[in-house]
Amino acid sequence: MVSHIFQRWSIANKVCDERAAKEGVSISQYYMIGDNPSCDIKGGNNMGWTTILVRTGNFGIESATEQPKTIDKIPKTLKNDPENPADYVVDDFKAAIELILKKESIL
Repeated sequence: MVSHIFQRWSIANKVCDERAAKEGVSISQYYMIGDNPSCDIKGGNNMGWTTILVRTGNFGIESATEQPKTIDKIPKTLKNDPENPADYVVDDFKAAIELILKKESIL
């Protein structure tokens, strides 16, 4: 099972590299934005990508001590997943994109 998952991530890496080459650009850093530490973040970490965990979706809901009625109610005290920690944890997808743009000196 683990080798099958790794193979999927390796294919994603290859497809991105091929597309970049076709466009005449190179990719210096890959980023994985996800809300599921056991899948998204673990996979990105295994590939050596920079991982960004968002507090929406799976991470926020599963990690909250009290189940929120809406995603907006997820506590900001959630820091990171202890089993599959991300490089960064942000509130939402927009914040993840802003982080990447800042890291890449685009914003």
